[in-house]
Amino acid sequence: MKNIFFCALVLDDSIKDGKLILPKAIVQKHGNILPSKAFLKVPTGDKWQVSLEEQDGRMWFGAGWPEFVSFYSIKHGYFLEFKFDGNMTFHVIVFHRSCTDIDYPSKQASQRSSVNQQFDSFTMKMVAAYINTRYMCIPSIFARSYNMENHKSVILQGPDGEMHPVKCRYNPHGEYLKYPKLFGGWGAFVKTYNIQIGDTCVFKLLDPETFTLQVQILKA
Repeated sequence: MKNIFFCALVLDDSIKDGKLILPKAIVQKHGNILPSKAFLKVPTGDKWQVSLEEQDGRMWFGAGWPEFVSFYSIKHGYFLEFKFDGNMTFHVIVFHRSCTDIDYPSKQASQRSSVNQQFDSFTMKMVAAYINTRYMCIPSIFARSYNMENHKSVILQGPDGEMHPVKCRYNPHGEYLKYPKLFGGWGAFVKTYNIQIGDTCVFKLLDPETFTLQVQILKA
């Protein structure tokens, strides 16, 4: 099978809705051979698992796409080139609005640098996906260290000492929940403390039993 090549311009909807719709011509011509799950592979060799979902003749990258967007700080107006190799992998090049490709951070190095040596705290730079889509990813190394898969919710202690319950999900052995994240209640927490894109949040584990995380917010 020949490689399938297409380009996509990232718009606000692709970020806010947490999905990237594939070009109609690609779906009509090749939709029947595209897998239901695949990998996005950047030039550094790092891979991100995503789902390919379809409805009413439309197809899009769903689960896993928000994490990809967040990690590479993809914004409105960015331009992506995709090449499907026929073996569940889309090779992706990400271009700035200036039409130069981005500097690709290392996936593993980023996780190591965001978690301290005792694994009881981690820092997260707030990107658009964490503000607009009402969820936030957590470094996998932290989630594994404290068996986060056994918890359905966490408690965030704000800078003012107030407690905020937030739902979480993590299944390191699953297909689509292998990236730990906070969701239900995270959006309200962001709004309460006026967290903005570019701010840095420091999360420190206070109680592993209740999974209470103290949050310090460093404004940009």
